[in-house]
Amino acid sequence: MKILFLIKGNYAYGGGGAKSGLLDSAKLTAMQLIKHFGIDAKVEICIDGNDIDREVFIFKPDICVIEAIWVTPAKVEEITKLHPKTKFYIRVHSEIPFLATEGIAMKWLKEYPLIKNVIVCFNSSVTTNDFNKTLNHVIYLPNLYSYLSTSSNEFVTEDVKLLPHKKKHIDIASFGALRPMKNQLLQAFAAIEYGNIFNKIIHFNINAGRTEQGGDQVLKNIRYLFEGTKHTLVEHAWLSRGDFLELVSFMDIGLQISFSESFNIVTADFVRSGIPIIVSHAVRWMPDKCKVGFDVSEISDKINHVLSFSDHYIHTAKRALNRYNDDALEVWEHFLNVEEK
Repeated sequence: MKILFLIKGNYAYGGGGAKSGLLDSAKLTAMQLIKHFGIDAKVEICIDGNDIDREVFIFKPDICVIEAIWVTPAKVEEITKLHPKTKFYIRVHSEIPFLATEGIAMKWLKEYPLIKNVIVCFNSSVTTNDFNKTLNHVIYLPNLYSYLSTSSNEFVTEDVKLLPHKKKHIDIASFGALRPMKNQLLQAFAAIEYGNIFNKIIHFNINAGRTEQGGDQVLKNIRYLFEGTKHTLVEHAWLSRGDFLELVSFMDIGLQISFSESFNIVTADFVRSGIPIIVSHAVRWMPDKCKVGFDVSEISDKINHVLSFSDHYIHTAKRALNRYNDDALEVWEHFLNVEEK
């Protein structure tokens, strides 16, 4: 079986080029399909919908997975008529709270299933269940997590080398695209409160190279928050995957206390790198002991506790990631078996 994953090069939400969370997600999933099931899987970047026809014609996949909502239903229908032997899946990487911010999402998600050989799927089991109870029949195709090299085309499995370092401050990171749903300002408050209460100098690390859906205002407010304090805001450009994993190895703790997540690859990157991370309940696959609510003081206390018992939290999170990936592989195995019949 051949599966082609297609990403839009300038997709607004976490996509684009060789430095893309959405692209990494597709490549990590493809790598696991190759490794575990012997699937001939490939990931390509498209400039627009017209590129889909070319990529499908070249690779001739049995299944084409279009990652995220960026192709109009009219264009999808046109492409399916050109490639009647290929099944097309629109795989959505957002849960309902995030979909509310994409004005055309619901219209397109209702139109896609009306097209022959087109199926909508989600990488979130919760959103899959919500849609199946409310609207169209959709399926669950979760993210698969594995390791990538710094090369944009090479799949590898070895761990990134953790770099030893000594410093007089605490590096707290809330990486990912800046947007209101990611809730970085609240996490910045919690980091500063932790530093003030426990007499620590905090370096609060963020990715400032990509702002979305009002993220410019988020960045502006975080900058104002740190002005005049003893703590430092550290802004990092959007990095290639290899460089990002190296950056993660320098952090003391991560925060991903966002309002909505369908998987959250940043959390998985911290877990595989052996760096403790605190998340919201939206990152469902993480263990409950690593989760907090949206209260600044609760997060501050949690930072102190996790840093005090970091080894325990690291091992607990790694077990949770392994369990998630094992379950996700079972879902894909069932999907592949059905498709091969």
